[in-house]
Amino acid sequence: MKQFNTTIATLSIAAAGVFAVAGTAKADSTHTHTHGSTYYDDPTENGNAIGNAIVLDGLLIGGIALLDALSNAKAETHGYYGYTAPRTVVAPPPKPVLKPYHAPKPHPVAEPKKTNVDYTTNCRDHGHIGISWDGPREFSLRRPNGSTLKTIHAGRPVMKRVANALDFFGLDTTCVIKTVSNNGKVEKTRLFLSNGRLARVANNWSGADRIIRLNPDNLQIEKVRRGEFHVTKPNGKLIETLESRKQARAFIAFLDEKNARKKVVIEDYKDETKFAIYAR
Repeated sequence: MKQFNTTIATLSIAAAGVFAVAGTAKADSTHTHTHGSTYYDDPTENGNAIGNAIVLDGLLIGGIALLDALSNAKAETHGYYGYTAPRTVVAPPPKPVLKPYHAPKPHPVAEPKKTNVDYTTNCRDHGHIGISWDGPREFSLRRPNGSTLKTIHAGRPVMKRVANALDFFGLDTTCVIKTVSNNGKVEKTRLFLSNGRLARVANNWSGADRIIRLNPDNLQIEKVRRGEFHVTKPNGKLIETLESRKQARAFIAFLDEKNARKKVVIEDYKDETKFAIYAR
């Protein structure tokens, strides 16, 4: 609105200038001198010349003012003054990409491991398990009444380490794992415990030649030959050798029940296992 008023005002001034010049010229052409003159004046010729000059100058000035006003109005309307401004094109913002919502799938809950093994255990507290030297490279673990629990073929250094383990962990209980095969054969495996539970043994106990870490959940059974089955770790490390697959499954189930995590091994000079207990 301000630009429009400025343009109209400029046009009005230019027009007024034209009319004023025209009126002056006319007045000069009709003016009569009342005073004396020392030179000859031709009112017609002289007045017309001056009037024509004034009219021409007025028209020229008015035309320039008119063109200038039109130029300013065009510049204010189109946004330029004597040059063409570059046109800036503003790109519309990108539309957001809406992805379909997929609800996360619930993770399946692992079911507890089911072990269907037909076996029995017979655990007995002996109060004390003793050792007797029976002959060259042979000694026995015995109940208080003198009956033999286990005979070990090894020298006295091994016997001393076994006696140390019996006393250090208070091994006074034996548990027998028993299975019966389809043809009626009875198979037994005897383990030594402390007060009816597996002994708690440190990972760095110096009385053992080896301590093998294990997890009953991932123990595997491998058939070597008829009547010989190996219970191994996933990396193939041997844990126990048993007579049948059924007895091996019962052995693993018993370790799982007692929460076994280690096998403590005492060896002879040939690195053969002579005595072992399972521990927490």
